[in-house]
Amino acid sequence: MSVGLLDFFVLEASDYIDRLQRLVASDEPMGPDSATLLKLARGLRGSAVMARLTSFADAASGLERGARLLHEGRIAWTPGLAAAVTDSIADLKSLVPMARLWGESQDLRARSTGGKLGSVLDAVERHGELMQSGAMPPSRPTDPAEPNSAVAAFFDSIDQAANAPAVPSPMSSPVPPMPVAMRSAESASAVSPPRGLSAMSDASMTIVPIASLASSNDLDAVVYRAPNPPVTFAQRFITDVSPLIASLRARLAPLRHGTSTQEASADMMAAFRPVLVSLRDTASSYQHEDIRAFCDAVLTAQAPLPAPSAGALDTALTVILQQDLAAHLRAQRLAELRRVVLASTPLSSGASSEAASRPNGAFTPRTRTPVTATIIPTPTTMRPTPPAPSGRELNSLLSSSLEKVRELDATPLDLLAIADSSAPPASAGPDGEPDVVPIDSLLYRGPRALSRARHIVGQLRGAGDAHDAALISELFDLVELAGSAT
Repeated sequence: MSVGLLDFFVLEASDYIDRLQRLVASDEPMGPDSATLLKLARGLRGSAVMARLTSFADAASGLERGARLLHEGRIAWTPGLAAAVTDSIADLKSLVPMARLWGESQDLRARSTGGKLGSVLDAVERHGELMQSGAMPPSRPTDPAEPNSAVAAFFDSIDQAANAPAVPSPMSSPVPPMPVAMRSAESASAVSPPRGLSAMSDASMTIVPIASLASSNDLDAVVYRAPNPPVTFAQRFITDVSPLIASLRARLAPLRHGTSTQEASADMMAAFRPVLVSLRDTASSYQHEDIRAFCDAVLTAQAPLPAPSAGALDTALTVILQQDLAAHLRAQRLAELRRVVLASTPLSSGASSEAASRPNGAFTPRTRTPVTATIIPTPTTMRPTPPAPSGRELNSLLSSSLEKVRELDATPLDLLAIADSSAPPASAGPDGEPDVVPIDSLLYRGPRALSRARHIVGQLRGAGDAHDAALISELFDLVELAGSAT
């Protein structure tokens, strides 16, 4: 299976599922628009068929079947059906990021999702009129010797929810009651089958603050954890980072597929840097320090990012999505890929040596060893320092200097001949030192000042909002020097 095709499936299926979740979350009493629901479910199934994920396509076909029954008016949108459809969409959403690592465990999860939704649809289809009006289900030719176990379990759960006994308030008991018992204070005779289904669905979906389960006395409160939570900690992490990983892969696609042999530009590095920061922060919130360290290594690398680093980053993203990989193996693999990134990016030798010297491969973000050029010592000859002028000698030196300054003020510097680069070097004095060049000869004046000013204006315009104060100060000086020649 092509990696690009699976990446496209992740993007397309994620879009379909997001739209399905928004659609079924509507508060319309008649339920969501059945035509739109059918169109999105059919598109999700077609995307899975294109990616050759058969079990995922079978689970999506269950959504398509429910949407078709709604569209044909054979069933009604009830709280129980809404809960089943919502749970199925959530399960499929957690499976989408695993497309590139699809295996037997993912097949089992997809088949389980499709089976649960199919059982609910069978019960709702056979007893649709009962769920709308409370009447007896329509007679259909069934074999009484082989009853439908899914239908029996479905209505047994309704009866248990309706006939649950009342329990004391959670504030008066140190042990919190079960959610269904908390919502079943009415008597069994006052609860009709449709209302009992609604109560059961609300009790299983309502989020109760954990503080409300604590007792008001000094006894220790006991809170029980669900033995089979709908979403595990690892699945929630994969769900949170999947959009970020898909965005990073889309930006690294040219280098990953080998369509370009040139290094990625600084603009590409700047484009995925915010996404990589979000991935690092998300991993840190889940206490995945190995992922955070790898992201810090990539963020420390300077642009442009070469193709080997892009390949290592893509491999690391695949490792992050592997839920069945042990934590120590993932940390070891990410450490190897981090060394590849540091070895193939500019200024990586100093950073990698620094990281290797730290215990347990720890890495400090945004710290790199500065690269210094090798200084070759130049042999010099020791000469005694001449004595400083004083007295008459100093006055004579100052007077001659002032005379030279007056001569320079009288003659514009832009009219003076400029020495050619091919001309021989200036003559040296007897001690080997070059002749002293007046600093005024290095200033811009007249047309040269205007040319330099235009160049600085171009730099300031290209810098956008970030203006260099030194360039602005030089621009003011050039304006004054340009007028001094006229």
